[in-house]
Amino acid sequence: MRFIYVFIALVLWSCSRNNKVQQQEVLGYNVPPLLHLSNDSLTEIEVNLSNMLSSIRTSEIIDSIWWVPLETTENSTFGVVQQVEFYDGKIFILDNIMASGLFVFDSLGKHLYTIDTHGKGPGEFYQPTSFTINREKNEIVISDDWQGKLLSYDLTGNFLKEITKFSLRFNEMQFIDTNKIIFHTGRRANGHILELKYNSIVIGTPGGDFTAKNFAYDPSQQLKHGSKSFFRHNDELYFHYPFRDTVYQVDAQRIVPQYVINLGENKLPIDFELGLDARGFSKKYENKKSSYAYTSPMGFFISDHHIYHEIVYKRRRVFVYYSKDSGKVRFTNNLITDLPQTVLFGAYCGGYGNVMVNFVPPEVTIQANEYFSKNPKDAASVSPATLSLIKEMSSNAMPMLVCYTLKRF
Repeated sequence: MRFIYVFIALVLWSCSRNNKVQQQEVLGYNVPPLLHLSNDSLTEIEVNLSNMLSSIRTSEIIDSIWWVPLETTENSTFGVVQQVEFYDGKIFILDNIMASGLFVFDSLGKHLYTIDTHGKGPGEFYQPTSFTINREKNEIVISDDWQGKLLSYDLTGNFLKEITKFSLRFNEMQFIDTNKIIFHTGRRANGHILELKYNSIVIGTPGGDFTAKNFAYDPSQQLKHGSKSFFRHNDELYFHYPFRDTVYQVDAQRIVPQYVINLGENKLPIDFELGLDARGFSKKYENKKSSYAYTSPMGFFISDHHIYHEIVYKRRRVFVYYSKDSGKVRFTNNLITDLPQTVLFGAYCGGYGNVMVNFVPPEVTIQANEYFSKNPKDAASVSPATLSLIKEMSSNAMPMLVCYTLKRF
């Protein structure tokens, strides 16, 4: 339930910002549609919720697991993982709600630097909306929606340049080649760009030249989208259109469906969002009596051997694990953390290669330390090394990443 409320709060917060952005002149472009191809080898993942497993133990699905405590310093304190990327042996975490900055750690969790220079001058941002990494130029690009800026930094955090008066409003972005970015607008207000005002996907350059668009929507579709719709596995970039059942592979020329989650009779109606905002959607489709389910807009995972997605059904998360090797699928709304290392497991936030990553905020480690201190019998079931680490993280209010690989099945 907390997951649903947090999502709605983020959407409403995003919507409230629309009225605060300085008005820009109406811009016109002749932007062609991004080529949308069919796929004869589309993977279908059947999720029949009437056959949902009563539970899955983490020992049944996790092959290896390790913790990465994130060093807490004056300059590394954050509260929310809005976006996380793993590149060049570094961990990049964006918190654009509580700390308003990009926090960078090495692979062991040591804090390297923070980009949080606030202001209106060169190299300064007011509110970081999203970030992406140009893997060919080894540059970080941060967007500031409030000021219409794209700011570039090298991988050590040094400011390089900025582009001002960037006209497109969007929730997230990813480089798809050296000079092309794909933007997910999240249905932000883009009425000042006639060709793009009702499109969820836009491709363009950092300089503001737009070359393709897709996923047009009706203006009566008021449900705004979040900001965890892209996932990169190796050299491939994937896009999940929020609340829908399909994940696409995208590049600068085309978008191709790769897999679809078949929810059968529990699938949302085709016109489910007409006339609905976030409150209306929650009231109609997220109540416990509703028979409808939908794919979570809070991220997905693709590796060499697995696909992971979350379904929201009757206000609860359903964890879906699909094996690319066997075609088998396992799903449940009750994940039992029986492994000692999953005593703190957190919520999924991203991944890299074949590694899934969950985030555990510092208040959870503090609560865990207090619990084990008061319940020695339960503490006896946890290794001394794990208890010692929990105590250390608690005393230093350290957040943590839980990294793990999945068993092949």
